[in-house]
Amino acid sequence: MIIWCTDCGISGELEVNNGTDWTNMIGGLASGVISSPIVTTIIATSITSTSVISGGNVTSEGSSAITSRGVCWSTSASPTTLDTVLSDTGTFGIYSSNLTNLSPDTVYHLRAYAINDIGTAYGDEIIFTTAAVPPTVGGAFQGGILGYVFIPGDSRYVEGELHGLIVANQDQSTRIPWANGGSETPITVSAIGSGLTNTNAIVSLAGTAPNYAAKIARDYNGGGFTDWFLPSREELSKLFYNYSAYNFTIVSDNQPDQYFYWTSTMNFTPSGDSSAYTFALDYDASNDVYYVRPDAYLIGVSGFVRAVRYF
Repeated sequence: MIIWCTDCGISGELEVNNGTDWTNMIGGLASGVISSPIVTTIIATSITSTSVISGGNVTSEGSSAITSRGVCWSTSASPTTLDTVLSDTGTFGIYSSNLTNLSPDTVYHLRAYAINDIGTAYGDEIIFTTAAVPPTVGGAFQGGILGYVFIPGDSRYVEGELHGLIVANQDQSTRIPWANGGSETPITVSAIGSGLTNTNAIVSLAGTAPNYAAKIARDYNGGGFTDWFLPSREELSKLFYNYSAYNFTIVSDNQPDQYFYWTSTMNFTPSGDSSAYTFALDYDASNDVYYVRPDAYLIGVSGFVRAVRYF
């Protein structure tokens, strides 16, 4: 390659490159050093599902002024300025680049670049992965529907992590008793996070015949998951406040009271009657309103079952 070097010699001269060194046309080493810029890539920070902050640092402009600098990125290795580019103003020094409109849960390759009249230089390649989009309540998630996200105070809440309840996509039964034989009364509790323990206690006492609510819920394997259970009283109550997302059966004024959903929480009353807590979504036709009705019913009567699982 032959170029005219304006800062070589007294009035400039032609320079030729043999693939390794530059020499002038009259022989000898080039009197001026001709080089591309030197740039480094800044590590990726503030990574979200659609954005990231990176940038570069031009530590040498080379033998001519910087005409462009920025970052380039791609989902393939060794991105160039022919890929997606975010340019930056300025020449020498550090610059920051805020990339947006990225795809969630995607691996990207990124390099800083700087260009002068001699050529384009790239910094080291960095690789980062954008965050996945957080699931939303009422949306499809892990074999069912995301029903509730744990908050501080819930027994399964972990700061900085996403955990909660997933609801089965449909009822597992519409007319089934709470207990196998009508008399099993294990110790159960109402709190969020207790449904699985309750269900296991009921099944352990009542046996393996699939003719009662807890066993029906425990046997469900929707989405290929085998950790479904009958929700506790407080777990099911949280779900009823977003009932439209789960197609819960609505109790109208002319339907029997037994149109309810079982919980895994027993109701121990002073009179000693064997009953379990339930929830029903009731429709008051006279006022045209829906409301959640908590009740307790004898464990031998029939109700609905909707399994849930933790994540």
